[in-house]
Amino acid sequence: MTVTLEKYRENWPFQTFVTAQGTEIRYRRHENPKSDKVLMLLIGTIGNSDAFYEIFGTFAEDYSVLTLDYPEDLEHNSQIADAIAELIESLGLRVWLLGQSLGGFVAQIIAKRHPDIVEGLVLSNTASLAKDMSPEAFRFLGDMIMTQSINRRIVSVAPVEFIKKKLTAVDPELEASFSPEQKLRSDAFAQLTMDTLTKERLRHSLTMLVDLPKQYGMLPEDFARFEGRVLLFFSPDDTMFSAECRDALVNLMPSPVVDRSLTGGHLAIFLDPGRYAERVSEFIKYESRS
Repeated sequence: MTVTLEKYRENWPFQTFVTAQGTEIRYRRHENPKSDKVLMLLIGTIGNSDAFYEIFGTFAEDYSVLTLDYPEDLEHNSQIADAIAELIESLGLRVWLLGQSLGGFVAQIIAKRHPDIVEGLVLSNTASLAKDMSPEAFRFLGDMIMTQSINRRIVSVAPVEFIKKKLTAVDPELEASFSPEQKLRSDAFAQLTMDTLTKERLRHSLTMLVDLPKQYGMLPEDFARFEGRVLLFFSPDDTMFSAECRDALVNLMPSPVVDRSLTGGHLAIFLDPGRYAERVSEFIKYESRS
């Protein structure tokens, strides 16, 4: 089923949940009575869950689906993870966490802190917060986080349109490899970012990235209960994280399945949502039979 952004917003309007601490979470939910599986989509640095509209609509055919915007009044990832867990618990759900980029880190934090509400993990073009990462991986992440700290300061003073254009720019060499369909989706993703990304939302996402070192120290035993229920997507043309960072995530997770079939750089799952959804469904259905 092909879903436009307009139909997505019309069919699944935002609902509101308020945590015990008074934090408001805006989320979209699809309840599929034919499935006992719930997929929760966690967005990356763009911070706007509407970017999942095609993926959400595709999954809605076979699963219940949940997504949200990160609450901007919480700046620590542990607080955000706890608030999301409170939402999931209030709905009486256990979920598969599907996290892209920053959302992959959030998924790991939720799974570590609240394992009883998590069935499995699907992490896309993200990295690890493991205790035993190689020095190269620690150095790469440290440099990335330092860059994001600088970017956060730039966001405070630079015109928001300049920032949006910088964020939506695609490397010409990578763009030259796009299929016509990928190019259309890349342009649509850029337009969505231009239309909806606010300076406040971007600053919040960058703050979440800068906060990540507080979650260092994850161990394989933190995820042992998800044996056989971890799928990792690494796009071969994604340069956001180093090979050492990806290896650290593979080593952290229990017997993960690694899929390197999606191309299109860091945003590959958005450029080929049908293939992404197909691979995720194959994995979940296989694991459910195991």
